[in-house]
Amino acid sequence: MSHTYIHICVKKIANAYRKWNAEKPERYYIIDGFNMDLGEGHGLQLTQKYNPMYDRFVPYLGMIADAKNITNPVMVDIGANVGDTVAAFIRHTKSNVICVEPTRKFYNLCRKNIDGFGHDYSDRVSLVNAYVSDIETMGFVSEVINGTAIKRTTVSGAEAPTYTLPHIVDQCGYNMNQLSVIKIDTDGYDADCIFSLGEELRNISPVIFWENQIDDISQHEKYVSMGSFLYESGYNDFFVFDNYGNYLCHTDKNGYIEINNYIKRMLNKKSTRSFFYVDVLAAKISDVEICHKAIEDYLQKYD
Repeated sequence: MSHTYIHICVKKIANAYRKWNAEKPERYYIIDGFNMDLGEGHGLQLTQKYNPMYDRFVPYLGMIADAKNITNPVMVDIGANVGDTVAAFIRHTKSNVICVEPTRKFYNLCRKNIDGFGHDYSDRVSLVNAYVSDIETMGFVSEVINGTAIKRTTVSGAEAPTYTLPHIVDQCGYNMNQLSVIKIDTDGYDADCIFSLGEELRNISPVIFWENQIDDISQHEKYVSMGSFLYESGYNDFFVFDNYGNYLCHTDKNGYIEINNYIKRMLNKKSTRSFFYVDVLAAKISDVEICHKAIEDYLQKYD
């Protein structure tokens, strides 16, 4: 590959990002027929404009939930933000939904948007103002940047209480056997949420979809440990998407760990960035075919 070709590619990418940064996102955005108030400066609209597959797998999570044939199923959306994820899948499932959002700004917008869904949908959604972690005594605050909340630890003045996921499920009046799908997007803290399931994960089989974002070495170590935790809990099928929503591969626990190592090398500047993080769909063996079918249907729209 010539240096001239590489220079042209880099220049095109730089121009695209300059154009993206020059545009001001609209506050209101239609998601699956719902007119959503994203707040000022939220990046979702422009990200999807320039990356057509970004977050477009979300509706299929609702289809996966219904395909599992659980009695009175419950989906969980951790890191619900302004309600954009639940808006994308609520029409595609009969499940009840628990949305968890700790950041006050996003929690208030999420409440407003869910109430705007209409009773047929909003009555199925419970909204909880909390952080999720395996250590309930940890305190956190959120720093909001371009529509994303970055969680930081604090010794005082936590923005919201911290609970394990089983605690939240119980407080919402459900039991863990009802969990069909768990979606997590907490910008590098998704492993904490999954670890919070503890030993109970051995006895249940929700499909888990998380944003596998690594910003430092400690996060890399947690995700690697989480891969082993999931494997020991019965998960050895991992379906991997790049951070733009494009499907990469179906792999096992070892392959998942190697992908984390690949991201770590890019983080350490040992390689040019090909993508920034991955989204991962994990399932126990009983749900592998359901996941395959959902991904096949998803890709037909883009292939």
